[in-house]
Amino acid sequence: MKFTRMTDLLLVGTLLLISLLSWGVYTFFPPDEFPQAEVYYQNELVDTLPLTGIMPSTYKVYQVPQVILVLDGQGGIRFGESDCPDQICVHSGVLSKPGQFAACLPNGVVVKIIPGKQDHEAPELILGNMKGIE
Repeated sequence: MKFTRMTDLLLVGTLLLISLLSWGVYTFFPPDEFPQAEVYYQNELVDTLPLTGIMPSTYKVYQVPQVILVLDGQGGIRFGESDCPDQICVHSGVLSKPGQFAACLPNGVVVKIIPGKQDHEAPELILGNMKGIE
């Protein structure tokens, strides 16, 4: 009994080639947006920090001075210090791509990476049926 045919292998190969080409184009030709980091404290936007074109520096969250963010100067941001007991936020690593986020839940601080060109009035996520909405 034969499980694969030549057409099955051709189909799998074509799908694999398309996925590799898509990944390559996205990796080597990223969008021309300059990502930014939004810093939230207790679900309120505190500051928006540029991630490109800056020198390595630190940023203290004004509301919680124990939380220090580190801007690496190469387009990334991370939690440098925090007084929380588990230190998960400090070990979460560098954030650099839009959509990534990290949180220090005991202190109520969230850092989210957004694309440089963003409409803050537009919804981030739409759930439900869109019928009848114009």
